[in-house]
Amino acid sequence: MKVEFQTRPAGLALALSAVLVALLLMATVPAGVRAQEEAPGQQAPAEEAPGEGPPVTPQPTESSAMQLYFYRDGELLGVPRSNIPAGGQMVEFAIKDLLEGPTDEEREQGYQTFIPPGVKLMYSTKSMVGSSYAVNLSGELMQLAGDHESAVKALRQIAQTLREAAHTDEIKITINISDSDREADACQALGVSPSEVGLPSGGSEAGKGSRLWLYILIIVGAALAAEALLVPLFLRARRSERDFRETMELGGGR
Repeated sequence: MKVEFQTRPAGLALALSAVLVALLLMATVPAGVRAQEEAPGQQAPAEEAPGEGPPVTPQPTESSAMQLYFYRDGELLGVPRSNIPAGGQMVEFAIKDLLEGPTDEEREQGYQTFIPPGVKLMYSTKSMVGSSYAVNLSGELMQLAGDHESAVKALRQIAQTLREAAHTDEIKITINISDSDREADACQALGVSPSEVGLPSGGSEAGKGSRLWLYILIIVGAALAAEALLVPLFLRARRSERDFRETMELGGGR
């Protein structure tokens, strides 16, 4: 009597390892999405419904309590704001309110800003993988070039507000250099050190690249370890199958 068994190719462990590496690499590659936000108060008016009927009462917009950062007596302090619209654009609204400066009441309390008037939020970028957040500001911020102390204080206001609003330490500030139609890192453009502003030195992209290579090494190491474990087991099963087959063949020939 002859008993046959189905065997799998010895490269099965390698194929499974390759699929695992490919899937995990796809999950670790960062991607960003740029969101050009609509300025508050510029929404298109709703069309009037035809016919007669009672007027529609607009639903109130939810607000979120948070802090914007201004200076008082030379110290950077958080100023509570309870009128920031909540939702997906909350960070953008917070930065726009910061760029407008303290309210009249806050100025009477001694708060001031070092961000030049006219600076606008051009766009914001939120990473789809991870928690990094970046903002691009208009070229009016370059008015601080040459004034090191004011540049540091202004960027600290923006960085701290962005850090708190976006709930992340992975932040980046760039400036839209209008005369050359290019973007520049805010610290480099204004000649200040990232450490003075409280930003990570070396840039977030370098950090992403280092982490990606670390993930690759871990994944490859895990795949090799799995292969080293599975191949001996497979070979042992093949030997057992061969021995059993030979025994059954000898038994059938008697």
